[in-house]
Amino acid sequence: MEMETMQVDREEDEENDDLRVVEPKKFPASRVVIIIGLIIAAGLIIVLAINVAIWSSSGVEELGSSWQESRLPGDVLPYHYDVSIKVSLDPEFLSEGSVKIFTTCNQTTTHIILHSKHHTVNTDATRITDTDDGSSVKVVGYEFRTDLDYLIVTLATALQPGYNYTLYFEFSGEIDDSLIGLYKSSYIDSTGVRHWLAVTQFSPAEARRMMPGFDEPAMKATFRADVTHSANLTALSNMPVVGNTTLPDGWIKTQFDTTVKMSLYLLTFVISDFNYTETYFSDDRPFRVWCPPDSVDQTQYSLEKGAEIINYFESYFNIKYPLPKMDMVAVPDFGAGAMENWGLMLFRETRLLLDLNSYTDAEKENVVAIVSHELVHQWFGNLVTADWWSDIWINEGFASYLEYKGTQHAEPTGFDWESVFIRADMDRALTADYMPSSPSIVRTVDTYNQINEIFSTIIYRKGSSVLRMMEHFIGEETMRKGLQYFLEEFQYSVANTDQFWASMQTAVDENNLENIPDIKTIMDTWTRQAGYPYITIDTQIGDNQLHITQKHFLLSADEDETDERFWYVPVTLSSAGYTSPDDTTLIWLPNTESETTLSKPVDGEGWIIGNPYLHNFYIVNYDDSNWQKLIETLKTTWTEIPTVNRAGLIRNAFDIAKLGEVNIGIAFNTTSYLPMEESSLPIRTALSQLLYVSHMLRTTAAYTSFREYLLAMLTPLYNKYDWTVDALTSDEQYIQNAILARVCGLGLQECVDAAVVLFTAWQADPDDNQIKVEWRSTVYCTAVGNGGVEEWEFLWDQYQSSTDAHHKISLSAGMACSRIPWLLYRMLNDGLDTMIVKEQDYVTFITGVAYSEVGADLAWTFFKDNYDIFYERYGDGLFNFEKIVTAVTYTFKTDYQLAELESFVETHSDQLGSAASAFDAAISWVKLNQRWVSYNYNDVMEWMEHYGLG
Repeated sequence: MEMETMQVDREEDEENDDLRVVEPKKFPASRVVIIIGLIIAAGLIIVLAINVAIWSSSGVEELGSSWQESRLPGDVLPYHYDVSIKVSLDPEFLSEGSVKIFTTCNQTTTHIILHSKHHTVNTDATRITDTDDGSSVKVVGYEFRTDLDYLIVTLATALQPGYNYTLYFEFSGEIDDSLIGLYKSSYIDSTGVRHWLAVTQFSPAEARRMMPGFDEPAMKATFRADVTHSANLTALSNMPVVGNTTLPDGWIKTQFDTTVKMSLYLLTFVISDFNYTETYFSDDRPFRVWCPPDSVDQTQYSLEKGAEIINYFESYFNIKYPLPKMDMVAVPDFGAGAMENWGLMLFRETRLLLDLNSYTDAEKENVVAIVSHELVHQWFGNLVTADWWSDIWINEGFASYLEYKGTQHAEPTGFDWESVFIRADMDRALTADYMPSSPSIVRTVDTYNQINEIFSTIIYRKGSSVLRMMEHFIGEETMRKGLQYFLEEFQYSVANTDQFWASMQTAVDENNLENIPDIKTIMDTWTRQAGYPYITIDTQIGDNQLHITQKHFLLSADEDETDERFWYVPVTLSSAGYTSPDDTTLIWLPNTESETTLSKPVDGEGWIIGNPYLHNFYIVNYDDSNWQKLIETLKTTWTEIPTVNRAGLIRNAFDIAKLGEVNIGIAFNTTSYLPMEESSLPIRTALSQLLYVSHMLRTTAAYTSFREYLLAMLTPLYNKYDWTVDALTSDEQYIQNAILARVCGLGLQECVDAAVVLFTAWQADPDDNQIKVEWRSTVYCTAVGNGGVEEWEFLWDQYQSSTDAHHKISLSAGMACSRIPWLLYRMLNDGLDTMIVKEQDYVTFITGVAYSEVGADLAWTFFKDNYDIFYERYGDGLFNFEKIVTAVTYTFKTDYQLAELESFVETHSDQLGSAASAFDAAISWVKLNQRWVSYNYNDVMEWMEHYGLG
């Protein structure tokens, strides 16, 4: 599953509505008479009392209290499911069906415990039988545990170990718009007609919403399914269609082939009127992309690249993709970025569709990267699955790193994938991992909310970063061999992190690698504890020596907060004149040591740089003398330092300034050479760091001077990449986009005027938008920010009439730039209408307003006042709730704001849902903002005065 770049305790009657139970039939009066007679005559009162009590609520509570764990007991395990479901869309939006689960009993039990929620189970129809002889096992009681999502079936006689049993359930439910479980989606065609479809999103633990099942990743089984649907629709599932039957009422029953052994969360269905394009991959197997008919011409890029990448990974992993087909579907309403369901991968439209006549390089980069990510999952996640959510990085961290192997193969010259990784993965991970609330990669997961919370930047981005680090010190060949060993040993099964380290150790040993300590010993320090080190290199101790220390890079509001946390660190060093990763020195700093001394890599007084090419997951500090040498090199011969390390120096200086261990002036000085910079990564890194400073200074006396500094630095780049410059490379286009957005945002009149001219021309002829696609967000933002109601209303009208999902992102970004508070409020309020703004897209509405120049306080107030709506929509989902919480608190830095946030969290402690960790992180973030101001404000003022600003 790809990130989209994170429950209310209901009243008792609402809980009952969530999982409705069809009551068992009551005993007829004649049977009561017989029972009474038997009681009197035979003395069987105890047996019958137990049976009656089991049907009663008090008896149910007694049975349920015997299993309080959040994981299934494992005494009954599935090996095959037969799933049959009927899907009725507009106007009923209902599903009904049955599931037959074939199981094996592992230990004697009188209870079958499985997952079930948000649907009706017809208990009258439930049957438990011996699979081999067909004999029935009497069911004497049911309990629905809403706190654990359990359906507990109580039996009259015990199931016996080694025997197979078949469980049969009938279920029904509403097809809602929750974006999880079996839900409804829709699109509007070019004639204005709305079309409905049904989609499933069962990951991570939502298959239980559609039907009863053993909804844990280790409980793998095979699946045979059929779907009954109206004749104008097509049903898709993981496997190919093996039959279509027309029923007497004209509906169609579509039957699918049996799957390979897989986790329940990978089962999926799409019922729609979509069309597709098709190509073939290895062994002439079909590869298709499905989407609304009007968008079929936007499928060619993902179709072509998807087929190339799946072939590549078959070769890279040396294991053939095991299914007979691959379908990718562009879903109009989809909560995550994409989902890797085996054989039927689902995507947001913007993550799969690309108009080759009108696209940005960023959109193209995003599509190929996410397609590659989901295809990695066909091996890491589907073929081999994390045995529990604690180790889910085996799925997501691995896919986030290995996706770059696929993109490099599919687009070898179009993008600088190393720079993309630094920006999209490593930088995000470093930011997410430096606060006290940051979790480790491998950690305990128990509750439903914890399952949703674990899908975070740490799992995806830090996971990928530490894998990249490991590949660098063991070598690409050894890494690939270890991956292959792991997949071969655990295919169609589950595995944990220690088992992966064992596979890697086997590869390391076979290749006789020297100077590589034990893999598990190294990597446990990076995966089983939170945070990362910052390495300090002191070049001034004399005798041509370096003194190197490690310390936890912890940004805490408590200046005295420290810990004795250490890592097994691959310290890499280089010096002036190095041109490749081969020109580096590697030493190991064990997790038992905090410091070491060694000879300089070269003689003399030249500069030293740590972590060349940024292969390792840490940041580096230097003594003042070495910082000055590096800054002087940036100002004079900046190309002597590789591109990624120029970006790294900027990032490291600003981050360490947050600790107060480097003067903010050093950080500003690392950016002074930027007018000469010709690569996007250092420029974008600097703009990101300076944007944070801008947020901290915006309401202070220092902001005017800071704005002058930014304009002085960026205006030369604007002159080089202004609106008249065309025919740019992909990297140059990224520079132009970033510079135009920032300079117009700072109010450079020349930039603003040019943007307004472009916008006014489009406003005069709405059917002929001549604004370059890459510029649209900046043009819209600038025109609305410097305009009034008319400009905003124009974008709002365009948003409501547009069917282009990519363009809607630019339109919403533009509307969020208004400086008129009541328009921003209207955007937030009117956007809640799901017939206008999809739930997934509303996230960009509120985050856009929250990050805007005047909308931060308004977004927080709106979020608070409408929290029940936000919780209901996003509280059970992945990614989105976390993104909203992060955005609406991002600029907080006053004591009042901190107190208000803490009070809100305390008041809603039982309603934080999947954002519980995000709220904790938000509180830490506010304290960090306060610390930054305390440490750096006076130094900022002094630096500005020194350079004659203000």
